[in-house]
Amino acid sequence: MPKKLIHLVRHGAGEHDETHDYTIHDPLLTDHGASQASALRDLLTTHGVFPSLELATSSPLRRCIQTSLIAFQPYLTSHPSLLLLPRAQESSAEPSNTGSSVPAIRAFFHGQPVALDFSMCERYPAFNSKTGLFAPMGPALEERAKELRAWLRAREERVVAVAAHGNFLHHLTGMIDAGGKQAGGDWGNAEWRVYEFVEAEVEGNGVADEEDKIRETEWSWRRRRAEGPSLVAGGDGEGGVEGVERGW
Repeated sequence: MPKKLIHLVRHGAGEHDETHDYTIHDPLLTDHGASQASALRDLLTTHGVFPSLELATSSPLRRCIQTSLIAFQPYLTSHPSLLLLPRAQESSAEPSNTGSSVPAIRAFFHGQPVALDFSMCERYPAFNSKTGLFAPMGPALEERAKELRAWLRAREERVVAVAAHGNFLHHLTGMIDAGGKQAGGDWGNAEWRVYEFVEAEVEGNGVADEEDKIRETEWSWRRRRAEGPSLVAGGDGEGGVEGVERGW
């Protein structure tokens, strides 16, 4: 059976990224951030991602929605629905990483041709409260990442795209060290990586670890010129991937 693939992308540059003003509530993409999203769209097109894509999803923060509408546009043109995932929102409780309400999001994006699917947000009405499952503390973040991985694995779609945020992507991909800090280097704005699920490993006591875990594919980290899965890119341009299975 073909492996399930998860295309993970970080949003383009937001107002807070360029001004370093984290008091801006739910900031938008800058013009530069929109250009980054357009370049990401072209990159995904070049590598033939859209014909195999079966589901496009996004954090409900506005900069991620904007990035998705631009970067996933070739897919959304024929599949005009973007599913918003509260679990994919950014980690901290700063205003810049706190989402807007469903009515506010709906009003802001009113009139654009892609339907925003708020069903998951409506299931978690406190998704932008930064409390409970969405609290900025380590245990809640790890649980949220674990739940999102399990949700992705349970979906019937084989190829899924998720637009999310730099710090939370570290939690989602298991790149958090024992001290709760990011490991492996930062994700760039509008960076794209491809992940697959790892088969359960049998522990020393003979019991299989049933937690869903994901690992960056060899094709993905080699294309980024990284030294291994989930490590920071090794330079400009794309690395050689000749003979490495792409997966789609």
